Amino acid sequence: NVQGDLDLGGVRIVPAPGAPPLERVRGRLRFTERTLEGEGLQGVIFGRPVQLSARTESRGDAREYQIRGDAELALGDVFGAAAERGLGGRVVGRSPWRAQVAIPQLQPGEPTVVRLSLESELVGTMVDLPQPLGKLSHEKRLTRVEHRFAKSPSPWRVEYGDRARAALLLRPRGEGGGLA
Repeated sequence: NVQGDLDLGGVRIVPAPGAPPLERVRGRLRFTERTLEGEGLQGVIFGRPVQLSARTESRGDAREYQIRGDAELALGDVFGAAAERGLGGRVVGRSPWRAQVAIPQLQPGEPTVVRLSLESELVGTMVDLPQPLGKLSHEKRLTRVEHRFAKSPSPWRVEYGDRARAALLLRPRGEGGGLA
């Protein structure tokens, strides 16, 4: 049996190639040969503080490792400065976002696909666009973003309340970032 604690003293975690890194992660992870758990972890994502937790989710014989986080982010933090510039300053402010990264247990011969899900009501963010897309900063507009990090490019799927849905191809941040 394997069991232990791991004290993280400011490590960098990259869940998948091309995924946004979690920087300066601090806290304690508990692990066994089958599980990983951590509560009250702290770190930085997109230059902003993030509160983190980690756990193992079992589905039959398969397991996935989940990292959840809460951070206050702006549109440019999530999609890159190019996306922010593309909207010409029409989206202003920061909002609380909840994120989940799901990392499947490695299976020999099978590709690993890491899933990222983000969700926010965008309270604190003003969207200066014509109706029905515009919103004031105090208004709620449930927004979901999903992406799969795999060997081949996949779109970022965005739901903006019941007002709009989109699939976006984004260039990696190292290649200028933002909308492709």
